[in-house]
Amino acid sequence: MVKPVCMLGYAGAFKLCGCARGAAASERNGLSMFQIDAMSRTPVYEQIISQVEKFILGGILGAGAQLPSVRSLSMELSVNPNTIQKAYGELDVRGIISTVPGRGCFITESALGILRQISRNKLTSLEDLVAELWAAGVSRKELDDAVDRGTAGKQPTL
Repeated sequence: MVKPVCMLGYAGAFKLCGCARGAAASERNGLSMFQIDAMSRTPVYEQIISQVEKFILGGILGAGAQLPSVRSLSMELSVNPNTIQKAYGELDVRGIISTVPGRGCFITESALGILRQISRNKLTSLEDLVAELWAAGVSRKELDDAVDRGTAGKQPTL
C-alpha cells in the first residue's frame, strides 16, 4: 500500500499538510509528495532517499530548500523516526543535504551537481546493457524505441 504525503511549499521550505487529497492535490497545485510503498522490497529509508533525489533532479527541491523534520515526516508516514533519520543521515553523508542542529535539514548547493555526476556514471552500465542486448539479437530500432519511450514527455533539468 502506498501512503502519499502532500508537501505544501512555503518560503523555500515544505510543510506537511496530511490532506486526504494525495496525488490529486499534487497534480492540481504542482505540489510534491513522498509516497511510501509498504509492500515494496525496497527498504523505506531507500525509498525516501530515492524520492528526495528525484525531487532535486526534477527541480522540485532546490539548493537551500528545507526538508520536513524527522518527527513530522515519521508521523505522517507512520514510520519509525529512526528510519527517517537513517535516510537523512545517508543523504548527509552523500553531500546531498546538510543538517543544521536546531534548524533542520537543507538541500546543499552542490546536491544537483552530485546527483548529475552519479547519473552520468550510470552510462557505463547502460553501455554494457546495450552491448548485452545487441549480442542477444535486439535490433537498433528496438533499442532506439526503448530510449524514446524512456524519455517521452520528459525534459532534462539543466
